[in-house]
Amino acid sequence: MKNAIIAMAGVSSRFNEGEEQPVLKGIYTTSDETKTLLYSILQKCGGFDRVVLVGGYRYPELESYVREYCREFPFELRLVENPYYQKWGTGYTLKVGLEECLREQECSEITLIEGDLFFDAGSFAAVQESPVSVATYNDKPIISRKAVIAYTDQKGRLHYVFSTSHGAVQIPEPFLAVYNSGQIWRFTDVGRVRELVRELPQEVWEGTNLEFVEAYFSGLDEDSYELLPLATWENCNIREEYRECVGRM
Repeated sequence: MKNAIIAMAGVSSRFNEGEEQPVLKGIYTTSDETKTLLYSILQKCGGFDRVVLVGGYRYPELESYVREYCREFPFELRLVENPYYQKWGTGYTLKVGLEECLREQECSEITLIEGDLFFDAGSFAAVQESPVSVATYNDKPIISRKAVIAYTDQKGRLHYVFSTSHGAVQIPEPFLAVYNSGQIWRFTDVGRVRELVRELPQEVWEGTNLEFVEAYFSGLDEDSYELLPLATWENCNIREEYRECVGRM
């Protein structure tokens, strides 16, 4: 059974900065209710059997939106809550989503999608069709305050660097390649996912989801995963970035 996790529990601090009315970024719209980041992502999820949507901030609004506008998609849509979205980072949101997926023994793969992304359907289809695990990247400039940086070390292992304070970052070792992460990952080794969920210490889940992602890919041979590009990609950290994507939704 093919599963996706859409992570959108965060407080949308940059999206709401300087705005009179705070909103939940994933369901914010300037036009009709189908022109949201969440709806745009769900439209591209037809290849999944189940989509697990992990919320937190303004959770009742998310429940209402899903109930009203997301009933007709051709997959099972499960909405679960991260009650610690204010206390801990994106790692715990991921854990909530993974545990929900892994309740089903038939779970065969899991794709993680950050909920503030806009991307093209063709690139995403290539991610879904890959025979192996996938990490994605985009062609945007690597700016430390915005980018999740992916790099491969001298042994070809995949690592991630990100500044939670949106400041400068440092790659701590020599690297073979560096990328701007597309923040979509596909995990096809469900046995490894189960092992990591069981064995990683609590402090890992209290940080960013990148700790799990790096732990997963560091245990794979180079031929067990591939890096795929996303031709169209925007990370909508602020409302202006969202507004630039609306016409393409």
